[in-house]
Amino acid sequence: MLNILRMQLYWMRRSLKTWLIIILCVVFSAVMTYMTYALTDMLKDEENRKQFDAAISETEDVGLSIGVQMDPTQIEEFNDETAYKYESLVSNVFNSGIIELMTVIFAVTVAVAEFKNGYVKNLVCAMKKRRYLPVTKAIAVSLFVIVMVIASALSVIATAMIISAVKDGGFAESGSVSALLKVIGMQSILHIAVSLFCMTVMTVTKSTVISVIFGVCSATNVIGSALSVVDSLIERFFSKEVVLESYIVSTQIMNCSADMDKDFVVKAVIIAVCFAAVAIAGSVLAVGKRDIK
Repeated sequence: MLNILRMQLYWMRRSLKTWLIIILCVVFSAVMTYMTYALTDMLKDEENRKQFDAAISETEDVGLSIGVQMDPTQIEEFNDETAYKYESLVSNVFNSGIIELMTVIFAVTVAVAEFKNGYVKNLVCAMKKRRYLPVTKAIAVSLFVIVMVIASALSVIATAMIISAVKDGGFAESGSVSALLKVIGMQSILHIAVSLFCMTVMTVTKSTVISVIFGVCSATNVIGSALSVVDSLIERFFSKEVVLESYIVSTQIMNCSADMDKDFVVKAVIIAVCFAAVAIAGSVLAVGKRDIK
């Protein structure tokens, strides 16, 4: 099993697609951090602030959430010359869903490559236990997802430091190290779960289109919006109030913040572990029963 894991890590480490996605995570994180600064600076004008609030309301009605996530209270604090904390900026980038989308694309790319690679098919046929392949693949993908999350966080911090240096301070400053590590750790766990789930969708359906659409819908909160409609129907016809969207990983990614409490952490970890366990089990069953031609 260890040799299979080494092979998975070797392929991912030598793959151009892996490093391209990591670079995209770094670039997107830097761009979105600068957009946060530019948007905050623009919203100091009252007229621009009103237009922004109206645009945000329309976007929330549609249900799409990918992009720069801004808390109006943070903008007011910044206008009062209180700088952003690094952990808040890092959290905003992950809440946007863009890093989630990148990790999903990476996971799907890994699954697609295995279907196209002849040596992997031969490896599966020669294995005593086929379940080793999806398990080691899940471990390898998880490690690289952690790398992507950490690289994205470092990109945000570096960009914020550069902007603060160029603008003579005032934009961002160091905050709580423990809060920053908590955000990075939680987002790593949640991103691993959604990546493994999308990879399993690809393994089971053998359809790149379906798995990518699922990932895009997750990152843009389309799935959450659809579940909100289901919530409304259940409340209307059965008089029971439920919040189904709070039990999916993408919602936890969006709501994960620097000031999250213990209850949120416990719930998010349980949801992530359940999704990851279902994903690995699904991959094991699919690979175990499938004929390799």
